[in-house]
Amino acid sequence: MLSLKNKIMRLLFGASLVLGVLFASETSRNTFLFCLKKTDNPLKILKNEAGFKVDNQKLNDALHSSGVIDLESWIPGASDKDRDGDIFLNRIYRAYLDSNQELESSMSFLKSTYDILYAEYENIHKPHYQPNDPNYSDQCSIESVKANSAWDFWDIANNYIPDGENVLLASVDTGVDYTHPDLKSSLWINQQEIPDWALEAGIDLNGDQYVSSSEVEQFIINEGMDNNADGILNLRDFVCEGSGFRDFIDGDNNGYTDDLLGWDASGYLGADDPDPYPRENASASGTWAHGTHVAGILAATTDNGLGMSSIAYNAKIISVKSSRDYQETEPSVNDGYAGITYAAKAGYYAGTFAIINNSWGGGGYSFSENAVINNAHQQYGAVVLSSAGNGDDPSGRYQKEYPAGYDNVLSVLAIGCSGNFGNWATYHESVDLAAPGESILSSIIGQGYDSWDGSSMACPNAASAIGLLKAYYPNWDNEQLIARIKDSADEYIYDLNPDYINCLDNEGEEVEDGYCLGDGMVDVYKAIGMDFSPNFKINSFSTIITEGDGDSVINPGDSFDFFFTLDNEINWSTAYNIQINIDSDDSSISISNPNFTIPFLESGQSFTSDQGIQMSISEDASLNDIIIRVNILATGNNNYSYNKSLYINIPVTLYQSGFPSITTSQVLSSPTIIDINNDGHEEIIFGDFNGFVHILNLNGTPIESNIFPYDTGNQIWGSPAVADIDLDGFLDIVVTSKSKHLYVFDINGLKFSYDSNQYLIGTPVILDMDSDPELEIAFGGYSSSGDVFALNHDGTDVLNFPVQINEKMWKGFASYDLNGNGFEDIVVTTDGDDMILVVYDDGSSQVLHEANDKFKSSPSIINDNGQILIFAGSYDDSMYAVSPNGEVVFNVVTQDHVNSSASFVEVDGQAYAFFGSDDGMIYAVDMNGEPLSGWPVEIGEGDIDTSISFADLDSDDYPEIAVGISNKLYVLNHDGTYYDRFPIVHNFAVSSSPSIYDIDGDGDVEIVQGTSGEVVAVDVMEQGALSFFGKKYWNQDRGNNRKTGYYITSDMNCLNPNKGDLNCDSFRDVLDIVILANRIVNSYENSSFDLWVSDLNLDSQINISDIVMLVSEIIGD
Repeated sequence: MLSLKNKIMRLLFGASLVLGVLFASETSRNTFLFCLKKTDNPLKILKNEAGFKVDNQKLNDALHSSGVIDLESWIPGASDKDRDGDIFLNRIYRAYLDSNQELESSMSFLKSTYDILYAEYENIHKPHYQPNDPNYSDQCSIESVKANSAWDFWDIANNYIPDGENVLLASVDTGVDYTHPDLKSSLWINQQEIPDWALEAGIDLNGDQYVSSSEVEQFIINEGMDNNADGILNLRDFVCEGSGFRDFIDGDNNGYTDDLLGWDASGYLGADDPDPYPRENASASGTWAHGTHVAGILAATTDNGLGMSSIAYNAKIISVKSSRDYQETEPSVNDGYAGITYAAKAGYYAGTFAIINNSWGGGGYSFSENAVINNAHQQYGAVVLSSAGNGDDPSGRYQKEYPAGYDNVLSVLAIGCSGNFGNWATYHESVDLAAPGESILSSIIGQGYDSWDGSSMACPNAASAIGLLKAYYPNWDNEQLIARIKDSADEYIYDLNPDYINCLDNEGEEVEDGYCLGDGMVDVYKAIGMDFSPNFKINSFSTIITEGDGDSVINPGDSFDFFFTLDNEINWSTAYNIQINIDSDDSSISISNPNFTIPFLESGQSFTSDQGIQMSISEDASLNDIIIRVNILATGNNNYSYNKSLYINIPVTLYQSGFPSITTSQVLSSPTIIDINNDGHEEIIFGDFNGFVHILNLNGTPIESNIFPYDTGNQIWGSPAVADIDLDGFLDIVVTSKSKHLYVFDINGLKFSYDSNQYLIGTPVILDMDSDPELEIAFGGYSSSGDVFALNHDGTDVLNFPVQINEKMWKGFASYDLNGNGFEDIVVTTDGDDMILVVYDDGSSQVLHEANDKFKSSPSIINDNGQILIFAGSYDDSMYAVSPNGEVVFNVVTQDHVNSSASFVEVDGQAYAFFGSDDGMIYAVDMNGEPLSGWPVEIGEGDIDTSISFADLDSDDYPEIAVGISNKLYVLNHDGTYYDRFPIVHNFAVSSSPSIYDIDGDGDVEIVQGTSGEVVAVDVMEQGALSFFGKKYWNQDRGNNRKTGYYITSDMNCLNPNKGDLNCDSFRDVLDIVILANRIVNSYENSSFDLWVSDLNLDSQINISDIVMLVSEIIGD
């Protein structure tokens, strides 16, 4: 069986204490309630050490014969006035039984031996769990119920604030720490209980005929009245035992003597007293602090420069303690209904009525409880609220709980500040209202604050809103307030949570007409203003770019027309003479024709601007949202002057139209960009951590068919490699998966999969390993018995493969003909014996280098004018440059692990290797290990795991450097300075290397990369280039679509090329024919220079017709 603590306490989330609730139908097993008929007089109960007796002998005998060992009045302080029909609250009693006595038989025996009105089980009740106040920004509930807007109905800046003197918010709970700095000035002081001597002594310090709690405390301090001898002068000295303020006179005749600032309906074991402070020495943030937390939400002093704000702004707290002190750590609410009765009477005898918050509940229907509620509502005009529950009932979350379920109680459900239902709280069609109940900041015992979850927190948010409504309409009664707060509730929560219209009960059956989240989210702004004020909102807006780069995204330097639709919301006042002005505080935007007039808009009507408002963004605008302000002046009913500004965020961004493209998981796979379906447009291909291969159109929309997205069955870490492997005219996509399979498919479907029986997480490489015209595929396993695999175009193993090297291979390979036999070999790095090794095309292998720690970067190969170097980064904090014979030509020592693979680029005719390190630095070294001027560059964002890509973004004949770090895309100039407008901040952490391509064919390039939640594409505005002197930049992971990780430096002498001179030797001859034939047969990737020099017949394709023409021209030469 769960301990009481486990039932009450939910979970600790970080610094936020989440107090849960036992809100099940739980009843006491040693007490019951019974009610005498109205013809019986209230009992006089006499007690001594021998037991009890009552002044009704027949009933006395019946009680003792029933096994009752103790008896007490259930509602102390109730009188004959306190009734609900024939149920008189002063005739309801709690009977105690010996632990061995059977409850049901005792109740039955009593009913059979004395003519009582009824006997019933007693339910067990448990707690449920911008002003200048520093924590105001952490109080999402204030904005959620629109209190911040409602406050504008007063002129608070000019000290016209809500009058809360008669707004009495009662916390019937575990007591309130009324000395808390944010509560002590908001306490209700019972004016009629202040003794005459105190008034004569000048306790009314400002002489306004009203004694506030602040005046009481200051008077105690001035007079040095340490009545409880604790060495502290505060409000505890006002109500403590022995205090002179307790004069034993019931000054207001409400039945509760000396209730100066509230009432303790429980005491230690049930004896009432005037001090509603929580149990002494209780934990500051335990369950005994529950009532203090509730009280802060109800009426913490607002705009006092301390802690928090409250929705009611300036209301008063009636503290009612209803938990008995014998419960050391986890109190129940033992006397909640006695507390409700006290609160109702306190409000009534104070000349107004109370709004009574009950953040607790439990048990089923009770005649006695229902009578208390009806008495409070009908006799004393109280508004009674209760939390609907925390979904803890074992039978399910669909429940009608009590007291929330009684007719004259507003049942309040807990919901997120955003309006999303968290699917943890109780729901039911009997719920009246929804209010924020997640991460609600409020006061706790002492001087502190904490954020708690629970319907306990939702209920006082609703109660405080009713308090603010009462402050605006002080003459309204409880029925009017209840009707208005329900009628004005915002139903948008059902747009967010449609499953709770006709919700499902605990058996999964649909509840007909069951709006199970209540009438909507509390909206106190509408509750106050709907009779006299219009209420405008921006329904939608749109932009049409008039000057830009041709897409629909607003970039710096663009001009556009702005259109919007303005709604006067339904059930508000008609608006007249509406004056609209549009402006912005942002100097980077200019606005033409910003003013216009609308004669009127009735409630529920809309206005759409038919002419665009002209706006222009400056060239130097930052990449952020520009905030547009729509200022509205209008007249409502009764000549109410409406003056409000609405705000619209205009995104100024470099994102390509249609991006970011949302994914359902992380994208480690760097996108490969190519026209995969021969439609003349590039597509973006990538895999994700859910195991799907995706293809996006250039506008970010996914290609969806019976093939794509393709499910590989497990995570994809590597990038897709692409080439026409089998020469069938269709490009093939090659992907590895942790499902232990390699997959090959084209746009038409799967061609084959290969089961390696090893995890595959590295990028595959497409290469030419033999003499046939088709291409091969190489990849490695991530296993202690890892193999190097090589497949033919039909999925069969290449001769002598797989090669067992018994090593884990983390990332991809590099390929190059290292032994000069005309076929490509495979270079591998390992995460085991920490090796760089080469596996030759015939399956033989050779270890080139062993490092001092593992390799988790791919090898990269450069041919720099005949010098072959293999680069690989190690966890021994070095980037190694190794020759094909295993000689370490140099190594670059960094300050942390090197996960980033080397990428190559040429600057001023010299080749450089770029890579990152976990030390947050980007390094650039030449082929002698010497740094490029201006490098390394410290980024300072933590580990640099991804690799670097290059392109000439601004056509200045120098490459720019792109890399993703943390949640940012960095672009740097070749000299190490930052490129204009970069870095760009993404929504999610970057997880893949960038791919740079002109995906939309507009002459400027896009930078595409994967993140942990999106694929992003940044549109660089300047006209750029992806190649230089005919040589394509290393613009993606592993340098090219085949993922070979190989780079050959340019022939910089080819400054004046001729068509057909493919090797740039100034002659067109048979060597050029051979190069052209190989280019056609092997489907090599073609740079812009390749296309220009090879496409002799100018048909935008490189094929056999170009060979025929080249042969003809050579003969002609």
